[in-house]
Amino acid sequence: MKKLIPITGYGYTKNFFEMNFDEVTIEDQPRLELESYHTATLAIQLNDDGLADLGITKGAYLLFSPSADTYRDQVLLVRQEGNYIIRIGSHIDPLEAILTIPGDIYPPLHLNAENIRIVAVMNGFILLHDGIVIHKNDELV
Repeated sequence: MKKLIPITGYGYTKNFFEMNFDEVTIEDQPRLELESYHTATLAIQLNDDGLADLGITKGAYLLFSPSADTYRDQVLLVRQEGNYIIRIGSHIDPLEAILTIPGDIYPPLHLNAENIRIVAVMNGFILLHDGIVIHKNDELV
């Protein structure tokens, strides 16, 4: 059995980006086919090289779930003032969040924890050469 999750757009580790998560927009997005046991609820296509040290290259589909046991040292989708960024939660406490990238190719972000929301945690990825199946309105692309 397979399940389909929305591909919500392109994501970045270097800079914040915009993404529309309203139901109408999500409904029209292409869908990535996964095994039914996978817990991911959305996919974002990585559009930079910030996770290359983890073996995740530009173009890979990052798979996210809304929660995890811990956020520390996990790849996170973080929202601040309506914009998003994908980073590793190197340090998170009630006052501050430090978000980094492996290899420090981009400088760490020190953010006030009150001004951010952890939207999702990456729980897998699919590289472009891994046999991706994408559906558009229930039809194969």
